[in-house]
Amino acid sequence: MESYKQAMPSNDTLDSTADKFISNVPMSSYNQSMYDQSRNMSGAFYVIPQANVTLGIQGYINSTLVLNVTYPYLTTEVGEVEGLVQLNTSGMVMAGTGKLAPQPVQLYSNDTLMSNSTAYLVSDNGTTAIFDIDDILRFTQIYVPKAGLDNSFAYPFRPWDNMPEVLANWAKTDPTTHFHYLTTTPEQFTREYMDFIFKYYPPGSFDIRPFNFTTVAQTFSIRRVNLIRVFQTFPQRKFVLVADTSNSDVMQDYPEMATLFPGQVSCILLRNTSATDPDMFFPYNTTGFQNVDNSTYMFFRTAEDLQGIDFWNGGCRNASVPQNVTFSYQQIPTAKDIATILGNGAGGGSSGIRLGALVSSVVVGLFLLL
Repeated sequence: MESYKQAMPSNDTLDSTADKFISNVPMSSYNQSMYDQSRNMSGAFYVIPQANVTLGIQGYINSTLVLNVTYPYLTTEVGEVEGLVQLNTSGMVMAGTGKLAPQPVQLYSNDTLMSNSTAYLVSDNGTTAIFDIDDILRFTQIYVPKAGLDNSFAYPFRPWDNMPEVLANWAKTDPTTHFHYLTTTPEQFTREYMDFIFKYYPPGSFDIRPFNFTTVAQTFSIRRVNLIRVFQTFPQRKFVLVADTSNSDVMQDYPEMATLFPGQVSCILLRNTSATDPDMFFPYNTTGFQNVDNSTYMFFRTAEDLQGIDFWNGGCRNASVPQNVTFSYQQIPTAKDIATILGNGAGGGSSGIRLGALVSSVVVGLFLLL
């Protein structure tokens, strides 16, 4: 749990904050939904963690109280408190063994009904599908700096391709599937991301980048930290991992999970972003997949490529989708590209655009992912 205060700056202050991140869309052209989006996102910068606070929590299943606890210690300097809690089963909580649908528990802080969330009780067997969000579930273009910021601060979040239908079909095919959304976006933006996910996708649990920057792992390897925790918590479950190639940590962490937890990763699905978006110039490294069973991963182009794959019985491939995977860095500029860049500068021709996009993508990635 975490304790924080949400400051309430004026609309003018929020608009001024958002304007610093928006480059292509003048605010004079905004409609109301765009104003709402920019103010909700910029408001996240005014979230203030609260240290030395006593937190309590209540949990309900079908309106029946199953949890009522006050933590015996105070929040940390980043407003966090962690600890195991005991549920009052009272005939409402499932046994947790076997292949069962996740059971939701509605949680509320003892202090205010505004502090609410949903936890999911997940059984020891079954399939967990773990999704990154940006550029696989949400159209972001994080690798195009101006577009990435505009798609976050100016335009309301919208799905990438037809992924809502894909996930809806997965949930319908096997209602016991546990959906887990794991993103490295900063925790301040949790509400916007959760609102988007629950509007378009099956309900599920969340991992997001916490305020905690006190360790090297929490700062630079948070996706790996969160993935390992999920795998260790459910050693008998099978996992389907879904993301896109523009995330360098995904390209390293996903195949590593197959090595660290043999037999648990049933499928890795990666959108080949550069094959579907000509503006994607960010290099990515496929070397991590060299020692992974090639029947357990697939690079795809469109959401339609994911239809009809039976993940729950060991399937991972769509035979109509060519693979042709080589194990090395991809999207590396050629010698001719580099010569042109050096000769003409960052603005010279398509190679200059490529270099500018690459450098700026790193900047935008640091903002959205770190």
